[in-house]
Amino acid sequence: MTLKELSFRYDAGKAEYRSAFRDYLQSTTTLETLKIIASCDSSSCQISILEGLYVNRSVSTFILDFFRIDRKNTELMADVLQENNVLRCLHLGPLTGMGQLEPPNISGRFLEAIIRNETLEELSIPVHIWEQARWARLFRALTYKEKMKKLTILTSMWNTQLLQRICSALSGSGVEEKVCLGKYYVEGDVSVVECKAVSEICFISQAEDELERGVLQLLPSLNHITTVSVGVSRSNLVFSSAVANYVRATTSLRVLKLFISSGETPPNAANMGWGVILDALSQNTSVTELFVSLSNIFSMDEEDLKKLADEVKKSKHIRRGEFSFEMLTETSVFVRRLSMDIGANYTLTSILLRTGMEPTREWFTVLDAVRRNSDLVTRAALFLKTSRCDKYVIVGNWRRYNAAFSTAQEWRKRVDL
Repeated sequence: MTLKELSFRYDAGKAEYRSAFRDYLQSTTTLETLKIIASCDSSSCQISILEGLYVNRSVSTFILDFFRIDRKNTELMADVLQENNVLRCLHLGPLTGMGQLEPPNISGRFLEAIIRNETLEELSIPVHIWEQARWARLFRALTYKEKMKKLTILTSMWNTQLLQRICSALSGSGVEEKVCLGKYYVEGDVSVVECKAVSEICFISQAEDELERGVLQLLPSLNHITTVSVGVSRSNLVFSSAVANYVRATTSLRVLKLFISSGETPPNAANMGWGVILDALSQNTSVTELFVSLSNIFSMDEEDLKKLADEVKKSKHIRRGEFSFEMLTETSVFVRRLSMDIGANYTLTSILLRTGMEPTREWFTVLDAVRRNSDLVTRAALFLKTSRCDKYVIVGNWRRYNAAFSTAQEWRKRVDL
């Protein structure tokens, strides 16, 4: 048996264990993908990993979360990038101990190693690893680094101001198509939303103020924004209407995450804000992934639960659904409604209930339909790949395969089947 991919959580442990793993990395000639969540409180385990990777010439994908920034680790990573001509994909993050990046020559050496490396194709690093000037230098280098196809800058809600400066440095650089700026948590500067490297935005303010409504009005014209996370309360019809107008108008939104709360509305009040968003969903033709989460103080009434299930079930575009309800009774109502005539849906290929679900007949009916649809997508993908397939059966059942082909074609754009 040949081990080609290894993924695990790596704690410091005993010194002999670290040495053994370092020796394995230095000697293996078959391992191609290494994914590690490293211990946050010790750099010794990461030193052993990087010492092994420095010698290794088989690993082409290296993913290391909780990469501790200190002089030894940073310089070892720079050494790996300078000497290794096999590594194609490198992911470092989220990082801890960023204050230890000083003095500047530590991060500067790492930057120079990235620029000089001729084999990296994909790189993911945190936004706060460098200041604006060094990011600008990397962007300039990307213009002549033909092998580098994608640079992902990992962001957080605490890096908004730095992200604004990075967007400024990126503007006019000519490499926006190569750069992905992760999530942007909407604050005072709307210009970040207009940066083409930003594909996902999150509305984190509970104020639901004029700034957020203004951003929502701007979004339909921004085709690069494909994922939106937004919190809405049933008590704020004005903001809910702004969300609904965006959902109705957008043609580029692919992933919509809704976090519903009750606000200050009395328990027996009508869910008017949620209702307008549901109506907008029925008119949307671009959303393929829908996430709905209810806060622990908000319960959705039975009619709204049924309406949500109907929208998911009848949609010809929603392929993945994830739902988190406050009470099991809400989940049961939703599933019972969803199971009715679910067999007519050939689009939904994945569904997850965060609140869990008892093994009922209705739930198994939903799962059976989802598995069938997923299988159809697999068969459609094989067909598109020109593998052997019963084409006559596909043509004769085109109605059910139509959604599967659509999904398979979109996946093929992301992954070389």
